Amino acid sequence: MSKRKLTTQQQRRIAAIRADRLERVTTRQIQLEDESLGAPQPGVVIAHYGQTLDVETTDGTIYRCFARQNIGSLVTGDRVVWCPITTSESDTGVITACEVRHSVLQRPAPHKQMKTIAANIERIFVVTAIEPEPVPYFIDKYLVAAEHYNIAATIVINKVDLDVHSTVVTKLRQLYEGIGYQVICCSAKQHNGLDALITLLQDKVSIFLGQSGVGKSSLLNALVGYDVAKVGDISLANQKGRHTTTTAQLYHLPCAGDIIDSPGIREYSLQHLAQNDIAQGFVELRDYLGHCQFRDCSHRHEPGCAILAAAEAKKINCNRLQSYWRICDNDLI
Repeated sequence: MSKRKLTTQQQRRIAAIRADRLERVTTRQIQLEDESLGAPQPGVVIAHYGQTLDVETTDGTIYRCFARQNIGSLVTGDRVVWCPITTSESDTGVITACEVRHSVLQRPAPHKQMKTIAANIERIFVVTAIEPEPVPYFIDKYLVAAEHYNIAATIVINKVDLDVHSTVVTKLRQLYEGIGYQVICCSAKQHNGLDALITLLQDKVSIFLGQSGVGKSSLLNALVGYDVAKVGDISLANQKGRHTTTTAQLYHLPCAGDIIDSPGIREYSLQHLAQNDIAQGFVELRDYLGHCQFRDCSHRHEPGCAILAAAEAKKINCNRLQSYWRICDNDLI
């Protein structure tokens, strides 16, 4: 059953209620609406479990909380205002308001709705690996998403201990460093190459994205210093990883940074984006967009196409251009 759509008036009323609650909390003028609730305080959502969420307080205590219905959908990374339930013997509470998000990462959900994966992210780490063999097409889809949501992106090639001198690694580095992305090669198993990663993680909220089996959970365990995430194996039948993370979870790192470990996504769809949005997500195409002979140029075969001319002059990598075409073919509906 699809969710009931709110009218414009209802949406405005809910937005006004949220803004009013946040203002009253900030100025310490909020009135307790239930005698069983303690004083309001700030917190951050570190995990989501259906109807309940884990909220961490400023002192590191974790409370299992319910959210008021008019708050809307909450996700890992949300900064919230919550009140402890004083009549309960367990650490439980009620979320009464959500602060404005400065960034979100979303993906399409059934019935043309959007599902928010996480909020308030400052950097996306696109994780790939020597095994299963990296596919630039999937890397490019995550990069397009990062560019669309205006979140900095870094590519991480894990499991380099399997083949340190791999030509695949060399080609990937040449391709993505050539267009301005930082590429970090590391081995979660051998704990090699993690220093550069730790530097970027420091004092920021980041997220790992990548197909299942590339070692996101192993990488997280290596960074935290102990096992906090389950590690899965590669399926020998199809060389695809088995899902080991079931909910987006926020972890604190020794470097004072936070990382959100997201469920493995084999097929990250960009069907919510228009063709021009996808083109804008390829950073090397931006200088040529709008300079084609035809306004509705598909950048495939039209005469006077600025992008095709740039590719022929080797100013645009042909593999990246093919990724663009493939994304448009598979995701645009």
